Formats: sequence, C-alpha cells, structure tokens
Amino acid sequence: CLPQLKPPAMRLSNARHDGKSLHRIVGEQAVASAADVIGINGNREKRGHAGVGGGRRRQRGTEIDPRAKRIAVLYGPRTSAGGGSYYLRLAEEAVASTAIKVVAMPIQEAIDADRAIDAFAQEAGGALVVTPDATTTRLRSAIVLATARARLSAIYPFRDFTAEGGLISYGTEVTDQYRKAAIYVDRILRGARPADLPVVQPTKFELVVNLKTAKALGLTVPPLILASADEVIE
Repeated sequence: CLPQLKPPAMRLSNARHDGKSLHRIVGEQAVASAADVIGINGNREKRGHAGVGGGRRRQRGTEIDPRAKRIAVLYGPRTSAGGGSYYLRLAEEAVASTAIKVVAMPIQEAIDADRAIDAFAQEAGGALVVTPDATTTRLRSAIVLATARARLSAIYPFRDFTAEGGLISYGTEVTDQYRKAAIYVDRILRGARPADLPVVQPTKFELVVNLKTAKALGLTVPPLILASADEVIE
C-alpha cells in the first residue's frame, strides 16, 4: 500500500501549545514538506518528520526535482515570522547534512520578486520555497510568473498559487481556517474573552499539483505525489 503522504489530522490539533503562532506551525510543515518534495532534505531518514512524506522514508519516490542544489527561501521581511529568519532556520536544518546551499530571498514588491528570482536562476540547480505570509500572498501572481519565466521548480504555501500556474502547493486549507475564525468571532460577540479562548491549530492540509506546469518544466511528478494530491490541475 502507498505510504501516508499527508500529516495525520490530529498531529497538529493535539500538539501542546508552546507559544508558537499559527503561521509558524504552518510554516514548519510547509518548509519541511518543501524540502522533501523538491528533493533536498538530507535528514529525511534521521528526522522522520511528518511532512508530505508522512514519517520516516527510505526511498526517493516523493521527489519532484532531485536536481536541486540550491534552495531560495522567498519571504516578506515585514510580514514573515521572525522577519524571515524562522523559515531560513528551518530550511538550513532540513539540508544540514548535505551540500545544499540556502539562499535568503526577501521581497517587498513585485519588482523585487522579478529581480531576485531572475538573478537566482542565473545559476543552474536552483529551487524555490515560498513561505506563507501576507507579502507573498499579495504578490502571488508576480511570484508565479517570475518563477515560470525563470523555469524554476517551486513549492508554494496555498492552492491559489498553484491555480495561477505554480508547480505545487502544500499548506492549510484556507476555507477551513476561515470557518474556524467565524466560530471564534461568534464566541467573542457572545461575550467570551479572547484571552480565554484556546489556540486552535490547523488540522486540514491540502496538496495541489499542476501537471501542466510540471510538463513545461520537463519534470515528472512521482506517482506517490499524484496519489496523495487533493487536487491535480491538468
């Protein structure tokens, strides 16, 4: 049978609250999964984290682009966790036992994304991880277009990126988060104190693959990825 390729729904919902904000918890999943999917996680057998691969893996069947030798972490320094340092640290940890180089790619506006991605693509063997923050979400069209023009493999945090032409996205199901937010608003309007409400962590994640983009990049999406995808865009 196929290995479980998505994290168990209860993994995050049962996690003890240790002060991490929601976007950091989501980001940890996204960066770890990105390292696996793109094919750059040298610690996959040692760490056994529950990313897209769902635990300890001993094969490379979930990698899309094992050619990657450099990974750029694209983020908005004003809106990303720790000014981007949080995601950079996660990326560094993911490739700690390899020769993979992690490159910081802070952006503020669309022109920044164009220039940074174009410059990064001048050297072969690059891949891109886009972090979940307000800046990258606002600039998603520019980021996807620049990445396609540069012919880079990339993983994005939300479905909207993949729907606009991104290669693959893995992250929380946004509609589920809105639904939970509405419940909190209702409880607050009924008199509940926000400080008394428990932290509700994401329990639903979605994996979306754009086969048209994969074909344009000359990449073959492994059957394990396709089998676990919540949506395949053709």
